[in-house]
Amino acid sequence: MLTGPFGPRVTSFVGTVLYGLAAAGLLVSGLGLMVRADWFGPALAASAAFSTIVILIFWDGERSMLVKKGFLGLLINPGIIGAALLTK
Repeated sequence: MLTGPFGPRVTSFVGTVLYGLAAAGLLVSGLGLMVRADWFGPALAASAAFSTIVILIFWDGERSMLVKKGFLGLLINPGIIGAALLTK
């Protein structure tokens, strides 16, 4: 979707940065859970939502090889968001 206007190098770089931010958010949220920080729930929900948005932005629109394209995350993220919002 973004490769046309920006080219493959820029799209790849932006995708790497955004996926990295999503992964870092999930990691930091997990650490917050381990130390029982008050902020881990909202941070986890936000990170999972951000991950979902990034997956959708970089989807090429084709239904082949969905697992390699991160669509398994689209099935997992709602559960993460729900658990994060229900956990106190």
